[in-house]
Amino acid sequence: MSEIATIQSGRQKEIEEKRGDHEIKKLKAENYANYSKLSKSKEQEAENLQKDYDTKIVKLKNELEQKLMATRDKGSELAEAENKRMEEELVNLKKVHEDQVGEIKTSQRNEIENMEKSHRNTIDNSRQKFQKEKMKWKSA
Repeated sequence: MSEIATIQSGRQKEIEEKRGDHEIKKLKAENYANYSKLSKSKEQEAENLQKDYDTKIVKLKNELEQKLMATRDKGSELAEAENKRMEEELVNLKKVHEDQVGEIKTSQRNEIENMEKSHRNTIDNSRQKFQKEKMKWKSA
């Protein structure tokens, strides 16, 4: 009987080991399924976060480009307005210069005319004095 008991206990032991192995395989399969499920959900969350991050980056880049373009446009408008103002200022300065040159020419012309009159008067006076002196010498 002891052999039968030993065989029975050996079989009992095998059955228990098989049942334990089966439970371990079952638990491993369940844990692997839970791990896969959790891993997939976390990977999906990471992908969603990456997409959100990428979307925000693109959005910020677009906003910055719009601001940059607006700033450039405004700068161009200001530069254009300043160039126009400078052109007008240049035209005004040229007109003022031309007016001043005209005034100077007129005043110099008048001065030359006055000098010529004075010179003619001096020559006429000198001629008359010469004629008077000449007459005095002829009559003497």
